[in-house]
Order: sequence, then structure tokens, then C-alpha cells
Amino acid sequence: MSVLDELDYLPLGKRVRLHRLLYEHGPGNGRLLILPIDQGLEHGPVDFFPNPESIDPNFQFRLAVEGGFSAIALHLGLAEKYARPFA
Repeated sequence: MSVLDELDYLPLGKRVRLHRLLYEHGPGNGRLLILPIDQGLEHGPVDFFPNPESIDPNFQFRLAVEGGFSAIALHLGLAEKYARPFA
């Protein structure tokens, strides 16, 4: 039984997108793993001092892909500018 079986009240498109996030990306076992890269912008540049490479959005996207995350939480402007090659 899938988590999605209990969500049959949702429109088909939403269930398809959820299925992709839960079973085709990330762990692939029905768990959602999100990398929150929006936090550094909200807390300031001091968060990037220990690892200067992490300030680069391309590095953050590669980290999400290589780390097996299901999704990334980020600001819309960053998504529009950097996400296409990783989608």
C-alpha cells in the first residue's frame, strides 16, 4: 500500500507529482528528503565561511543531486536562474 492510496481525493496531476517526488527521486521509498538551500540567504554570509564553495547555487544543486535528495527548498528567483539544468 502506497502513501498515495490514501490521497485519492487529490487531482491526478498532484498525485503524479507526489509519486515522482516520493518514489522516483531521492530515497525512492515513499519518504521525501528536501535540501533547504534557502536558509543561507536568510541567515547571512557567515553561514558560508566554513565552506566557501557552498555559496554557489550550482554547487548546492549538485549537492542535492549527488546526495539523493527528493527536492530542494529555495527562493523562486534562484529556481528560475539555476534549476533548469538539474530538473
